[in-house]
Amino acid sequence: HGEEAAGGEPHTHGVADLALTRTGATYEAELVSPLANFGLSEADGVFTDTVLSELPGLIELTGGDCTANAPEAEVDTSSGHTDGHVHISWTCANPDAVSALRFPGFSAFSGFERVNAVFLTDTAQKAGDLTPSASELSLK
Repeated sequence: HGEEAAGGEPHTHGVADLALTRTGATYEAELVSPLANFGLSEADGVFTDTVLSELPGLIELTGGDCTANAPEAEVDTSSGHTDGHVHISWTCANPDAVSALRFPGFSAFSGFERVNAVFLTDTAQKAGDLTPSASELSLK
């Protein structure tokens, strides 16, 4: 189970997708990841309180004087796999000064090996693979 998705399909253990968007002074991040990356049982299909307590530092923005809102986490089984969706938004006092997206989640959750990150705005798109040794995507 899970091996059949190795050909670049969405559900590959160790890999997650992260999309960051900006609307005015608000940045929003959506992480889609197999529950196994969080060290969770896909059979149980729930975010534990321990994991939920780690989510506020999962994704960070550099610069912009931003305040993160409480993360929202839900489980999605619609693909036939058990994926976790984590949504975090920030309100930034100086949104144009946000310079990078960081994924400190590698240290909190050893199951993450690679995060395919993309930053989408009306005028630009930046993308990069984040890894434990290179966990930052420049937004400039």
